[in-house]
Amino acid sequence: TIQVALDDGRVFVVDGTLNLDPLVDALSARRVLGYGVGEDLKRLPRRDWSVDDLQRRFPRHKAPSLQRVVAEVLGEYVDKALQRSDWDSRPLSSEQLRYA
Repeated sequence: TIQVALDDGRVFVVDGTLNLDPLVDALSARRVLGYGVGEDLKRLPRRDWSVDDLQRRFPRHKAPSLQRVVAEVLGEYVDKALQRSDWDSRPLSSEQLRYA
């Protein structure tokens, strides 16, 4: 499952087992902004990406988690309980979709 938010406010949860060419084509025309997106991008067909991985902008931590950065920068808590749930089963639960 790949989560994508566009700069126009639209958010998508994409089934990574499907043909991802339309997603890749759409992203190729945009700047990709993410957090720890390296593994997600490896799952997509090769393109010349313009990627800004925000994880690299927090040098105070060796490998800062998104949870830690959100807590320090925004003062909010991100519950990661569903991170390791079964993302391959379909349909995704409403909790998984909200988490994504």
